[in-house]
Amino acid sequence: MPSQVTPPPAVGPASGRGVVLLMVGLGAGLALFAILHQRNQTVRCLRFLGAPAARRIAASSHVELLRLQPGDREGRVLAVERWDISSARGVVHLRRGLVEDANYAWSARDDDRSDAGGRLPAAAWRWGIAFAGSAGAGGTIRDDGATILAFAPGEGDGGTTGWMTLVGAAGRVRLGRIDRGISTWIEDFLAERGSAATGVGNPTR
Repeated sequence: MPSQVTPPPAVGPASGRGVVLLMVGLGAGLALFAILHQRNQTVRCLRFLGAPAARRIAASSHVELLRLQPGDREGRVLAVERWDISSARGVVHLRRGLVEDANYAWSARDDDRSDAGGRLPAAAWRWGIAFAGSAGAGGTIRDDGATILAFAPGEGDGGTTGWMTLVGAAGRVRLGRIDRGISTWIEDFLAERGSAATGVGNPTR
């Protein structure tokens, strides 16, 4: 049996402050790592889309799916049907995927906005997704200030992937692994909602 018991060292105010500072420093470091990691995941999309458009894609309150068809002038595409998808199932993941670099097949220069091989025919652009701060008259998207992405789907079944462009800006980027995901999401949405939508004639490109 021991003849003497040594008490544990006292923890004074200085020691307690050190623990608190250590925890604050660790939290700040983790937050900085998360910010840098997120930036590295989206840097090419930010260059291609621009920061305002990327923010609208990620956070706008009103989102619509557009069915596109060629217009009456060459190169003009019209939205002939539209659906409000602001609260549709899966749209949060879709938004996130649209601004992640890994979902696209970038060219050697990630800031290259040229249309390699020439412009795609208007009929190739079949779908659009519009992001706006709020709905306009009649609940439709407000074209002024809205960010609209247009999609030319790929061939599917292991064929060539499709393209995405920011309406009103030059250039396009080839879709990567998100290509099939967008098509599947649209198919599932239309199967659930049906084809009824608001007919419109606003130009989108």
